[in-house]
Amino acid sequence: MSNLATANLWHRKTRSAISVFGIAIGVALLLVLKGMLVGTIDEITSRMKNTGVDIYVFYQNYDIFGGTLKMPLSFGEVIKKEISSDRLESLVPIVQDKLGEIGTVTQEQRVWGVSRADLGKLNVKLSGGRFFDDNKYEMLIDSRLAAHSGVGIGDTVRYLNRDWKVVGIHDIGAGVRVYVPFNRLHEVLFRGKDRFASIFAIKCKPGADAQQVARDIEKIQHKGKKLDLLPVETATMYETFREKAKIIDDFANYVTIVALSISFLVILLTMYTVVAERTRDIGILKSLGATRMFIARAIITESLILCVLGVGVGAGLSYFAAWLIPAVSLLNVTISPGWVLIAAVVGLFGGVLGAFYPAALAAGKDPVVALTYE
Repeated sequence: MSNLATANLWHRKTRSAISVFGIAIGVALLLVLKGMLVGTIDEITSRMKNTGVDIYVFYQNYDIFGGTLKMPLSFGEVIKKEISSDRLESLVPIVQDKLGEIGTVTQEQRVWGVSRADLGKLNVKLSGGRFFDDNKYEMLIDSRLAAHSGVGIGDTVRYLNRDWKVVGIHDIGAGVRVYVPFNRLHEVLFRGKDRFASIFAIKCKPGADAQQVARDIEKIQHKGKKLDLLPVETATMYETFREKAKIIDDFANYVTIVALSISFLVILLTMYTVVAERTRDIGILKSLGATRMFIARAIITESLILCVLGVGVGAGLSYFAAWLIPAVSLLNVTISPGWVLIAAVVGLFGGVLGAFYPAALAAGKDPVVALTYE
């Protein structure tokens, strides 16, 4: 049976190749888009963990991918007062914003405004240049952003209608790709006399229970009112970010349906055409004693071979994309074996499902009519 199916597919190599490629596109689409979602969240959580921070404190309804949601800087002092000093090692106030374009990179980057003295508390280490001056419009960027953007030490970046001079390149992987002085970013964003922060980064002392500290921060009240703080433990950050990025996750699930539909339609159209072209061949097989089941199995076997090849090519394309995309951009793609398996099941299921109607059509043909078909 497999020899007959293979021979039939090889006889029409161009159409078989197009069918395989069609299925591969659906599988690769599913894997790459899901991989970009997972890769983005993996990168953010990895960067946040690499700062050595145990708890990040946000205002409620914060935006993990950027934004300038602000809370009074005085909240930091309240936290220090309410959390005993034997549990709290450091608290770093951060102003967060977005940088829309830097050099040749148009992908948005998160920007953290921190004081010069607090950079070390976030494990920011230089690979070139120097740290910024708190009172100047200066900037640190990471080495990967520098490589992709073409921006280096001594260059200026136009940001918030001001020219910021790049004075240092920091190592990849701690916090964000762009750091600027807290005072200067605060001045440009908020103005006025009031002082604000977007995030408080907290390190607990060795032996302190970070989970309990987070619970205590969430309950803090000041002047009889709850502060509405949202502490996120670094250890549970991945799950928290997945929840915040749920709309992107839902989009990836819809892509799964699209991939299934592509496989279904490719096989349906291919095998329907095959049945129409082989009407006379089917009549000859039936006249020689081939059963309806034999004919149906032959069609389904052909479709299964196409699906297996399509899934294999699609997985190969997705792994190639996972290498290529980070090489030419700042996006990361994480292809997990679990999702390769899901994509394989989706591709095979869609393809076999699409073969059922053509198989039933072929099996039901009258041999006399099929032999007289022109």
